Amino acid sequence: MQNILFRLGFLACFCSSAFSGVTYPPITIDLQNKPPGHQITEFRTLTILIDTRIDVININAGVGFFLIQVHSYMGNITLSDDSDAQISGTNIGLIWKGNSENVAHFYLFRDHLALLDNITMLIAVSTYSKYDPVPGGCNLSFETEIAPYQKISESDDFITVISQPPSQFGNFCNRSNIVTRMYYLYLSEHDNSTEQYFANIQKMISVDDIVKYGTLVPEGLTANRFKQMYSRYAGTGRVFAAVSTRLGRSAAYVPAVSYGCDVAAWDADCSGPVGTQWKIVTAFLLLCGLFICFSGHKFFKTGLFIIAYIFGAVFMLTAISILTQFGGQGKDIFSFISGLAFALLWLFLWRKFGIPVVAVQLAFLLNGLLVASILFYSQLGDIYIFANDATFWTCFVCLLLVTQIPLVCLTSLFYIIALSLLGSYAVIFGVNYYVGGNLPYILLNTYRRITVANFGSAVIAPPYQTMDICQTGLWVLIFCIGVYVQTRSSMGRPPFPPRRADRARARVDENTPLIEPSQEMPPAYFEAVYS
Repeated sequence: MQNILFRLGFLACFCSSAFSGVTYPPITIDLQNKPPGHQITEFRTLTILIDTRIDVININAGVGFFLIQVHSYMGNITLSDDSDAQISGTNIGLIWKGNSENVAHFYLFRDHLALLDNITMLIAVSTYSKYDPVPGGCNLSFETEIAPYQKISESDDFITVISQPPSQFGNFCNRSNIVTRMYYLYLSEHDNSTEQYFANIQKMISVDDIVKYGTLVPEGLTANRFKQMYSRYAGTGRVFAAVSTRLGRSAAYVPAVSYGCDVAAWDADCSGPVGTQWKIVTAFLLLCGLFICFSGHKFFKTGLFIIAYIFGAVFMLTAISILTQFGGQGKDIFSFISGLAFALLWLFLWRKFGIPVVAVQLAFLLNGLLVASILFYSQLGDIYIFANDATFWTCFVCLLLVTQIPLVCLTSLFYIIALSLLGSYAVIFGVNYYVGGNLPYILLNTYRRITVANFGSAVIAPPYQTMDICQTGLWVLIFCIGVYVQTRSSMGRPPFPPRRADRARARVDENTPLIEPSQEMPPAYFEAVYS
């Protein structure tokens, strides 16, 4: 159990080092009559010009240790104590162990004091007894002797949260009977306000709140729970927490926050790609998606060309990412050219052989890829057995092949359904570029699983919030309308157009003889009579 005191301070750093001679009153946190198990929340508005001292007084004799943590938004801060333990960051904390005194002193100051921007901080103190596990008590690599905080690193595909194992109180690195569980909580997508930031941190500080508001990370995805990887969803904030439990008593680590991007460059890094090439790609997806969703079957060869182009470009992009280090704009150009060449080749094969079941195979393969990706985008992707690549890809391929069964019968109807599903998703993918959302990660996570090493160990668990729900509804609506429109337009027509050679052979006009010259033969009885 823990005792928590929150101190929220709006720290306006508008003074320069010229004020360094001025003495400022410390922040006082009084723990009188607050033994372990007692919880209180307190808010204050504070003004700290350069640095300040935090005094924790009247520490109860039953307190074995306490955790002091400080959270800032868009600005590193440094926290230290009398033992010279020091940690810097935006989500930091230190452990104080009990001694003969009932007071503890900590020191807080900003990094980059020349920057006079306002900074907001949240200070919290959690008290524990000597029977509770010590978060980060088995620290082997972080800066401080005991490391109750977590460190976050980011890449284009991962968010990696690293923490140190716990230990029993007074017994370094004794982890017997201690179980640590990881949790996370999503912030509202594409909301980088300070209110959202601190409100969600407050939900992930106490053990009870973490269990109430957080989502438990499934076990078995990785062998090292203290180096947990998460799929990156840029622009959607996430609070990471950890709880260690021993014999029914629990202690929480300092929560850490990541938006999966550089918040200081929000428009450029957190709102999706903003380059010209991405604007072209999204415009292409919107137009082509609308076309194949509503007219892909009617204009068969054009729809065939678009599907073949997408298939070829995606296949080549994936192959290049796996087999070579070729990247950047060159990879995109090569994929574009490959997709175009493959589309022309596919049209030639249709003109040459004209076999509908073969021609529509690409649409069914892409449809199977999308359906399987949707299933693994859901909670299915976080089941521990699918962390193994062999198991994952076996099930993925089986799901993909199941979608080919309708190809045997009712080929025309299911081709319309496949086109409508692919086209409607392409529309949503394009719309997402302008309004935000996370549905494009349905395919992006599959692409990551193919091309990124160890992505199977990452927690997929995508955010599914208001924007995603609205886009899902729009997706279903466009899909249903597409199926209806294409089904109506195909009534009274052949299921698939004939080959060009067949149409030329069947072309008839007023000059076409009723009997081909090669067929002008006298009846059999003529030879018998006149022989």
